[in-house]
Amino acid sequence: MCISFDTFAWKLVSDPTAQAVTDCGFMVDTYGQITLPAIVVTGGKRCEATIDALPAGAHTIQAKFINSAAAAGDPTESSLSLPFSLTMPYVAPVVNVIGAPTNMSIVP
Repeated sequence: MCISFDTFAWKLVSDPTAQAVTDCGFMVDTYGQITLPAIVVTGGKRCEATIDALPAGAHTIQAKFINSAAAAGDPTESSLSLPFSLTMPYVAPVVNVIGAPTNMSIVP
């Protein structure tokens, strides 16, 4: 999972999957599961959750894929993802788009 930013909010997103996924379950810290619909993207569907409302401090989030359309109304669920840790308020890491100058020297 990674954090992305659109015009309105920070989001935690998974890689796309081609599996038959209808929903995603998010476990935030010690709270119960939050179930959100899977989002259709290029390459299949992915889990996506807005994280702006998380209170200040350290958090751990895990997610799982859910197929709520499984036979006999019994949802099929993946195992949990590895824990994703972050601290709120979230500050995006600085990414150098171009390399910094190297081998500086003084010339006449």
